[in-house]
Amino acid sequence: MKKPCALILVLAIILSACNVTSIDLSTGPAPQPNIILILSDDQRADDLGSMPNLAALTAEGTNFTHAYVTTPLCCPSRSSILTGEYAHNHGVLGNTAPYGFEAFPDSETIGTWLQTAGYKTALIGKYLNGYANTKGKYVPPGWDTFMAFVKGPNYYEYTLKNFVDGVDEGILKYGSEEADYSTEVIAEDAMDFLNETESNDTQPFFLYFTPYAPHEPATPSEKYKDMAANIDPTTAPSYNEEDVSDKSTWVQSLPKLSAAEEEQLKNYGSLTAGALKDLDDGIGKIIDTLKANNELDNTVILYMSDNGLQWGEHRIALSKNAPYEESVHVPLIIYDGRIKAAGSIDEFALNIDLAPTLLDWAGLTIPDTVDGKSLKPLLEGHTDEWRTSFLTEAWGSREGATFTGVHEGTWSYIDYGDGQTELYDLEVDPYELNNLAKDNKYADVLKELEAELARLKECKGSACT
Repeated sequence: MKKPCALILVLAIILSACNVTSIDLSTGPAPQPNIILILSDDQRADDLGSMPNLAALTAEGTNFTHAYVTTPLCCPSRSSILTGEYAHNHGVLGNTAPYGFEAFPDSETIGTWLQTAGYKTALIGKYLNGYANTKGKYVPPGWDTFMAFVKGPNYYEYTLKNFVDGVDEGILKYGSEEADYSTEVIAEDAMDFLNETESNDTQPFFLYFTPYAPHEPATPSEKYKDMAANIDPTTAPSYNEEDVSDKSTWVQSLPKLSAAEEEQLKNYGSLTAGALKDLDDGIGKIIDTLKANNELDNTVILYMSDNGLQWGEHRIALSKNAPYEESVHVPLIIYDGRIKAAGSIDEFALNIDLAPTLLDWAGLTIPDTVDGKSLKPLLEGHTDEWRTSFLTEAWGSREGATFTGVHEGTWSYIDYGDGQTELYDLEVDPYELNNLAKDNKYADVLKELEAELARLKECKGSACT
């Protein structure tokens, strides 16, 4: 849909002149915007330095400085994004059977909801861990185009389901040549989808673009293999933490990083920077296509990651499913082409908030099953009655630990379910070095957080906010 209403354009011009960063558009009907959700894989909140196209969107959009995932593992987090539910409600508790793709309830997702609302929908890239077990013979409901990794996901040597505009064309196979680099391949597929939507320009579209980057082994294309690192993990006070005696036995059991691990981590920042530069090039192609089709001014673009990654902090090397900030704190940027207003929002924003936000933009009623909240009020400047706490939860398997936790204000409280707990004041201890759980001075804080955790770990729907 090319032409936003004149009133929005006038207000946007006024706001730009006055440096106002938000506007209340909650009164009166609004046209359904095009929506693009870009989800990176295992990207930390602090790893954005090699992404100039994303930075350009941020300069005219909103940066959520306190964005978090509720479960720091790929499949549970992606399931939460698709449904707006905590993992304890959607039931996808891990990456592998019986909890991966096989456990996902796919009859009600952002794909089915938006498709029913008249959107042309596409998923291009990574779907859910375990989808490969279908051998590409199954297409989930809600997607007009579904080009998901079957073999893989990977940077090279992978296959893609080729379901385009309702027609099943089998499997596409890719090898190890530079032209097969998956981030570039699926970016081209995304451009094809955007160009195809021009044939029915009155229909809004939803593109869920999910590349593998910068997931380990963070393989960049040949042209970016020598990118300068944006992060040096060895400078963090928590890197290869010397004294972990105040941590849970899970962390205490981890040895100090080996020489091989330290060498890998030393080079990992450069590899990640290169892989993200490839992803950023894809974002640039998407933006250029929207401009060429005169669609950018009525398109909302969201950028988030499914979880973060530990780069040696607390001795955890290139792993997630941890309760610490490096695993749960992720980037979230929203660009609204209808109203370009740079700003930042400090309130808690979660992966479970994406689904209700998309539904809100589409003018749909948010189902009672959704645990998250629409971010639209925050974008319009309404911070009253917003959440002050949220739940994190994980079920240890191949990697990580089993825990539940709660963030409230500047506090992070972690309960491992076996009597072991951790408590950090992130304002004074952002690297989570000093566990305060056994300090009697914080007994009242601990009691309050324990009660909030007990409430959230059983919550459903509106009771979660």
